[in-house]
Amino acid sequence: HIPVWVPLVAAAIVLIVVTGALVAGRTSSDAPVQAGNSAPAPATVAPEAPATDVYSAPADVAGLIAVVKASTFAVYCGEFYGSGFMLDPSAVGASGIGNVIVTNHHVVEGCIDGVIPEVGIDGSAVSARVLDFDVTNDLAILSADIDVPALQASTSPVAGEWVLVAGSPLGVDGTVTFGTVTNLLPDEAWITTDAAISPGNSGGPLTNNRGQVIGVNSEVWQESFGSPIGLSRQIAQLCVVVLTCGS
Repeated sequence: HIPVWVPLVAAAIVLIVVTGALVAGRTSSDAPVQAGNSAPAPATVAPEAPATDVYSAPADVAGLIAVVKASTFAVYCGEFYGSGFMLDPSAVGASGIGNVIVTNHHVVEGCIDGVIPEVGIDGSAVSARVLDFDVTNDLAILSADIDVPALQASTSPVAGEWVLVAGSPLGVDGTVTFGTVTNLLPDEAWITTDAAISPGNSGGPLTNNRGQVIGVNSEVWQESFGSPIGLSRQIAQLCVVVLTCGS
């Protein structure tokens, strides 16, 4: 004979075990979520750096290189060569003039009188014409019958920002190097950079992470020790010496 209380105790034990198993088996996703307290889903792709973050490399480096290289080419003056790029003058506040080729004065110095400068496009040389120049600032603007896109510009360089140097150093077209703006020398309108600049880069663009030209590469400071310092003339200086800018 089984006492009445035995099945009651057994039923209670079974209920406790089943309840414990259900609680133990419930995951955090089963827990009720109160309105307004749900956590955001984790990002699957890292967000791109904001356009105003001048210190970051661009999200698409290869795309930026393609844009800058399409507007940059070699400039020849007799046996001397350098680099140049097509610029939209309205980007620096100039009006009443079409796109111009920007380079250094010393690149085309020998072509001011008599010798015709040339620009190298797709493996061929096209005749150009010197429109204006300034010896002190080592700047010159040219025109040529070529159909290449024009770069935009930024007249607000920032110390520490990411930069790209493009040009034809040692005659090798389409070469790019990267670095930062190491300093701004406002009295001389210079930008200094640690991006590599070599002979043949003269006249090429120094661009920011948005592909806007901030300077025209001109020369290199090199002491017997330490790293070389690249010098680029601020693009805004075009308005001071060779372009008419403003309203």
